[in-house]
Amino acid sequence: MPVTPQVVDISMDEFDLTLDKAVLDPGRVVFEVHNDGDIDHELTLVALPDWAQGVQEWLDAGRHGVIPIYSLVDREPGQRGVFAANLGAGRYALLCVMQDGPDEVPHHRQGMNADIRVGPQIPPPSTPSAEGS
Repeated sequence: MPVTPQVVDISMDEFDLTLDKAVLDPGRVVFEVHNDGDIDHELTLVALPDWAQGVQEWLDAGRHGVIPIYSLVDREPGQRGVFAANLGAGRYALLCVMQDGPDEVPHHRQGMNADIRVGPQIPPPSTPSAEGS
């Protein structure tokens, strides 16, 4: 009997990615993407390195060398796109890699990124604790 893939609905907007789920089981995942913003956006799925607890830690470290798993190119406002990937346990990130405007800052550096966790043994990205402050 075929296994039904997990589906993640993603909304792209300036400068935010909204996912209806970010914790998944290993296996086939279908990403349904729609650009709800007023400018063009792209979406790239990458596997984060083992040392990174989340996308923000990886971005803050300024390291490179991550290979995209899939890139959904330029979606104009109102456009949709769909792609699928087979994901093993680990941490992943979704990034809008578009650059525009006079400063040419990539959208993912302006907050347009999201973490995905695959597998129950992968803890969520750590957040600062209010205890001890």
